[in-house]
Amino acid sequence: MSLAGKVALVTGAATGIGLKYVNALLANGVKNVSIVDLDESNGIKAAKELNAKFGEGRTLFIKANITDKGQFEAAFEKTVDAFKGLDIVTNNAGIMQDKRWEEEIELNFVSRTMFHCDW
Repeated sequence: MSLAGKVALVTGAATGIGLKYVNALLANGVKNVSIVDLDESNGIKAAKELNAKFGEGRTLFIKANITDKGQFEAAFEKTVDAFKGLDIVTNNAGIMQDKRWEEEIELNFVSRTMFHCDW
């Protein structure tokens, strides 16, 4: 499968594994990637650095809490509006902090099952 010209959205993409996914997608021909994360400072920084490396306008940072259905859906809509489509979703966001177990369950399990798209 060729990734050339595809549009992607990656959650939890401001740092760590998510950011590695974004780099790999762009390096392998994906046209555009939305970086979706709550971490605004690292998200903006990542988008700026990736646009400098791969070309202006290749990435877009979208601040969103994906445990909030409205914010999660808005991230998809912003991606489609900005890049005129969406082909690939990597739902990478997650945490491992048992002291915050309720948030851990909400992010790691519930948010992965709640999104429904009609387009």
